[in-house]
Amino acid sequence: MFPFAKQALANLFKKPSTVRFPEVEVDAKPAYRGRIVYDAEKCVNCGMCIKVCSPGAITRTSETVEGGENITYTIDLTSCTFCGSCQDFCGTKAISLSDDYHMVAENARDLRVVGTRFKQDVKGRVSLKAEDCIYCGLCARSCPEHAITVDRATKSWTLNEEECVKCGLCISKCPKKALSFAEPAQEGVINGGECVFCTLCSKRCPVGALSVDRAAKTWEIDRSKCIRCGLCVSSCPKKTLRMGPVDENTPAFLKKDAAPAAKPAEKPVPKPEAPAAPAAPVKAAPEAPSPLKAEAAVTKSAAAPALSGLIPQAENEWDTGVNLGPDCIYCGLCMRKCPMEAITVDRASKSWTIDREKCVWCGLCVAGCPKKTLSIGELKKEAAPAAKEPEAVQATKEEAPAAVSSAPSGVRFGEGCIYCGACAGACPVGAINVDGDSWSIDRDACIQCGACVGTCPMGVLSMGPLE
Repeated sequence: MFPFAKQALANLFKKPSTVRFPEVEVDAKPAYRGRIVYDAEKCVNCGMCIKVCSPGAITRTSETVEGGENITYTIDLTSCTFCGSCQDFCGTKAISLSDDYHMVAENARDLRVVGTRFKQDVKGRVSLKAEDCIYCGLCARSCPEHAITVDRATKSWTLNEEECVKCGLCISKCPKKALSFAEPAQEGVINGGECVFCTLCSKRCPVGALSVDRAAKTWEIDRSKCIRCGLCVSSCPKKTLRMGPVDENTPAFLKKDAAPAAKPAEKPVPKPEAPAAPAAPVKAAPEAPSPLKAEAAVTKSAAAPALSGLIPQAENEWDTGVNLGPDCIYCGLCMRKCPMEAITVDRASKSWTIDREKCVWCGLCVAGCPKKTLSIGELKKEAAPAAKEPEAVQATKEEAPAAVSSAPSGVRFGEGCIYCGACAGACPVGAINVDGDSWSIDRDACIQCGACVGTCPMGVLSMGPLE
């Protein structure tokens, strides 16, 4: 008893350890997490606070009104654990924890923090200005709904419009100001201007929205019919069609008053001089803006004597088209690549024929030729008469087998094959077979086109003498 009596006697001469609360206020300790303060004017309605609140103390309601909606957030302090997660995750600092510890009330409604703000309807969607984007990913990390995906490796940015709540956090976080709210542009088919009027797009269109007139060189699309399926884009041999944003200023009609090199009357002088002066096609190049045409014209002039009778063709008015060189192996790849079925190849008779009326100069045959013997350029108007054409073709028939049989060469198989099957897929005559870890070739079927050699990713195939 004596120790307690001694302490009681000492306290008589000390100041009180407590205060007369609530008559006397006491300041809260530093970093005290007290009553939540909600600033509705700063809130962007991203909903992040609702997601991170573990006890579910935050709720949201909205009321649609003219011009927008009234959004109300309610924070129930009786359920809140004052963990501070809502404050930490709020991107606009609309929620904060104060040092107010006065949270004793007789009515539960007095322990609710309520805030309402009017949010005006946002027109449009989040739009990216691609040329300014650095693909840093800040917008994606700031998005509370994970509606944005950024891939820095492929430089791609995508938005899931269904998930986007248009809170604007991504716009405010963008360091390059490349994001903004903008009216979404309607997607549609755009013609890049390199059209050859082959009519493939109009044939593929399932709703008849495209019309192409080869004679008049016109291309037109009815945007009210177009369903933006993309079939025309995938079938275009010149890759001049693409899907992109369109508006009232995007042309839906294309017309070429003069197709490249399709006006014989404009060049009456250079044509007669071509046989005597091989350089004449080069001088005529400035009149033809295409570099490909000028280059092909030089090649054609050099090879003209050997090819003048080798290319049977239909009567036509064009002075530009596909030329056949002396290295053709008649593999038929050009015929299979042609979208207009203008080329005919007969391997048995070693003949190659083109219908100039059907040819649209798309260049697919040139790109697919394994021997690079096809080119697009000036046509030789001084071709041998039709009566002599059979003789030239017959000469080709006699010479080609001799050239092949006299050279003991073919496809050679080296070490390092991974048996991927790319060579078998590229072979136009199916002479190569790849099965598991085995590779075989049918020498009788092989036409030595070299397509397998060019396709092999490991470089183990080559053309040369066979042992």
